[in-house]
Amino acid sequence: MNALFNKTMSVNHIYWPGAPLFETIETPGLYYFKEISQLKKQLQKVIDENLMNSGEYQINDGLLKMMSGGKIFKVGKVSAWLDCGNVKSSINSNKEMLNFHSNDKLELISNNIKLINSNIIEPVFIADNVVIQNSTVGPHVSIYKESHISDSKLENSIIGERTEILNANIKDSMIGNNCKYNGNYKSVNIGDFSELI
Repeated sequence: MNALFNKTMSVNHIYWPGAPLFETIETPGLYYFKEISQLKKQLQKVIDENLMNSGEYQINDGLLKMMSGGKIFKVGKVSAWLDCGNVKSSINSNKEMLNFHSNDKLELISNNIKLINSNIIEPVFIADNVVIQNSTVGPHVSIYKESHISDSKLENSIIGERTEILNANIKDSMIGNNCKYNGNYKSVNIGDFSELI
């Protein structure tokens, strides 16, 4: 969806891409409402009136109803539009978020990890109770709680919680929660509760 706005960054109109309007901005789908009940009420009207676009009920129609009732929406600029719709875009979004947080000097590595004969190349996110042994992790790796990494090299990857990684040399990979991986693949993507050994 796109929005037409004025000099005070108040939204004047919301429309679908391709409509010929003057000064517009794309809206990536991030909204904040002080009182969500107002949107719910307007979305119920959209359903009751069976207002559909492309065979679907759209949040835009609820927003338009709120605007016609006098509600004011403001736009803000977004420095990056990050998507997590597939593995490749999720890994890229993870990389960008780690860079943002690192630039903001946020603490991304828990004080409650066990690092044994290993190297960390920042930026990385490492959650509580992670054990890393005889490994190199980073850059751009996120490892969630209670995972164990041994004799491995990980780069630009996401590792879920309670997952075991052994003898791996992976890049651009995503491994889910509660997994076991012991292998030679350079890139691997496996879902929760999987074993590839």
